[in-house]
Amino acid sequence: TFLMDRDDTVIREAVLRELDRGGQVYFLHNEVRTIDREADRLSRLVPEARFLVAHGQMPPSILRQHMEQFTAGDADVLVCSTIIESGVDIPRVNTIIIDRAERLGLAQLYQLRGRVGRASVRAYSYLMTPPYRSLTEVAQKRLATIMEADDLGAGFQIALKDLEIRGAGNLLGSQQSGHIGSVGFTLFTQLLAEAVERGISGFLQTLYDPDSVDACVAAGVGGTVTLDVGGKTDDMHGKPVRVTGTVRAITDGQYEELGPSHGGFRFYNSGVTARLDTDGGQTLVLTSARAGNTVRAQMYHIGIIPERYRIVVAKGVVSPRPAYQPIAGKVILVNTPGVTTADMSTFTYHRRRIPLYPMEQDAQYNP
Repeated sequence: TFLMDRDDTVIREAVLRELDRGGQVYFLHNEVRTIDREADRLSRLVPEARFLVAHGQMPPSILRQHMEQFTAGDADVLVCSTIIESGVDIPRVNTIIIDRAERLGLAQLYQLRGRVGRASVRAYSYLMTPPYRSLTEVAQKRLATIMEADDLGAGFQIALKDLEIRGAGNLLGSQQSGHIGSVGFTLFTQLLAEAVERGISGFLQTLYDPDSVDACVAAGVGGTVTLDVGGKTDDMHGKPVRVTGTVRAITDGQYEELGPSHGGFRFYNSGVTARLDTDGGQTLVLTSARAGNTVRAQMYHIGIIPERYRIVVAKGVVSPRPAYQPIAGKVILVNTPGVTTADMSTFTYHRRRIPLYPMEQDAQYNP
């Protein structure tokens, strides 16, 4: 693994070296708006190579065609977004060049570096950034950590180091101010509104909001936006909440969970996804497709480590538990309106058996 300022000479040499040994290259450029322009620039830099582009906002048929062509060896370099982060295994690809590596989280960098070196030949990973001294202290620490973590079991080292860099907290803790620890029947976006109003930091929540995702994509990573998030699907789950923050990451929303999960699924797609860190210390994961919070890979793939947050709002009665209960100091069940409420007593029933649990807590079942 090499960490360096972006250098076209090194890029050209790295690509040609891989081509000379019959391999292929990932060039990761995680800005969809400029990815085609970057591919054109690279094709002029290395005219000997054949290039293809792949990112999550392409029409599915075109994306599939490009991935199949690259897998078949019809191109030498895949200029791509973080779509390759999980579920991609092409043994011939043994060089990855990551542009603007300082913008990615530790988990992302570790996962992306693992896309190469999946065969018996030596693999190379180039992390390219603007001049190192211009990076923030946190970015420098992240990059230093990924450089040091090259042994078996490094993923655990990275998780510990990330906790050290960002600071750990009490997930879903009841120590939060006000009634956040004893909330009952409420509105989904009202939780965010309360966090913003009370200045509660270390708060993580996922919201389905395609309009806000579009605004974040338009602003680009590092851009500042003021948005009215959530509360746009219906009038049952709260009003939109106005937030101002910085777009920290944008992904295609595709991720993979290799461990146990609710429903046994492995591959997930939240649509184009944006991470917004608000000025008040809240982190929002904004998705363009409806997605539950059933696996922590949803957070890891966009550079978020949920273990470090004080409060995580995970939508679902049962489905988030396999992912989040093992790392939670306390789980607080919050009811929201609609047909998926966790409190069955909120419905009006006709022609039901009496007694019936849980409406009658003392109901007995005699087979």
